[in-house]
Amino acid sequence: EFRARHRERAGPRLDWIRRVVKEEDALGLLDFIEAGKELAKSDHLPNGATCSWCNDRIVEKLTPQLTRDGFRAAKVCHVCQHWHCTQHCVLVDFGLGTQRLECCERCQRLVETEFWHRNNPPEGLSAVQFSLYTLREQLIDALTLLSSNLPQLEGAVRTLDK
Repeated sequence: EFRARHRERAGPRLDWIRRVVKEEDALGLLDFIEAGKELAKSDHLPNGATCSWCNDRIVEKLTPQLTRDGFRAAKVCHVCQHWHCTQHCVLVDFGLGTQRLECCERCQRLVETEFWHRNNPPEGLSAVQFSLYTLREQLIDALTLLSSNLPQLEGAVRTLDK
């Protein structure tokens, strides 16, 4: 239900980025990013706006005074076109040239899920994600070895008890 609601919130641009990911279209990604920037230019941040993620107060141009007053710098998500503080903006790399998609954390999850459906891990993982994936594989191997050697250990303990 959450994914369905966020897909709806992400709007029509989600289908566009899905197509780009599915077709591994580097030029399509560039067009998508440029169109997002143009939409962001025409959609100015209203006064009193808050981050769609954390609800902190945000402004387009942050000054030292505004920082002291608790404001954060704002960016618009290239997918859902909602404003977020820079803390909740993420760069997504699809391995399609040098272009990276700037979006909110929610849209990142949707877009990366599409990417992972197309490219099974470990392809397409960031360095940190790849390290975790590798450690997970090593842990699975170690647990398998432990479970196969545990009966031998129990047998040895029973022999010593007799």
